[in-house]
Amino acid sequence: NIPRPMLYVCAVQFFTWIGWFTFFLFMTDWMGETVYGGDPNPHSPRHVAFQSGVRAGSMGLAFSSLLGVLVSLSLPSLMRAG
Repeated sequence: NIPRPMLYVCAVQFFTWIGWFTFFLFMTDWMGETVYGGDPNPHSPRHVAFQSGVRAGSMGLAFSSLLGVLVSLSLPSLMRAG
């Protein structure tokens, strides 16, 4: 007995999560290839740049996870204060 607008919200949420996990899978490769101009081929002279981009993308994901944990831990205190 869910109202039709809520069904739309559920559908949007479902497809958004699929895209979000794809982002996490390929973000480091995108950093290595597009941002750093590297080549994933290990025999390429630009492979070092690719590896640097992958490391930078991994650090970005780690920072995002750490920030998420810190915000999650502080939410109960923020809710009591508000």
